[in-house]
Amino acid sequence: MSWIEPLRRGAGEILETFAEGWERLRRRSAGALTRFRRKRGEEEGVPLPAESFGLLAAEVVETPEALVIRVEAPGMREEDFEILCTDRYLVIRGEKRFEREEKDASYLLFESAYGAFERAFPLPFPVRPEAAEAGYRRGVLTVRIPREGGRRERRIPVRVSR
Repeated sequence: MSWIEPLRRGAGEILETFAEGWERLRRRSAGALTRFRRKRGEEEGVPLPAESFGLLAAEVVETPEALVIRVEAPGMREEDFEILCTDRYLVIRGEKRFEREEKDASYLLFESAYGAFERAFPLPFPVRPEAAEAGYRRGVLTVRIPREGGRRERRIPVRVSR
């Protein structure tokens, strides 16, 4: 056996492990990646591509009374959001606007995404959209949607048959 064969196998295992890890990362982050689209007539000279992707990290928490969705969206105002609740989805739309602070500055790093976005969250159980509430504090949008009819769970006792 040549010395190159174990080396070739080792390299193959490393590439396979890397590919598995990359695929796992892609699957876990796919929901959080959101497309930001620029609108026509936006300020010229802004270092933005026509379309970009940004991370809108979220948490979806199920409680006995409601579904609570938190979305990290720093740099926005309450009026920048539009929230729509259907019988199957919660849709959050918004626009993150670019505000230039330094007039005579050159950007050395620009990772933030700006523009209009939309993110849809599937609802795992029936909800009461008319009772939903939303708030925005410290860069986090929180939406609380009560369950329809309370928690649909019942403990069923087991009887002993004779």
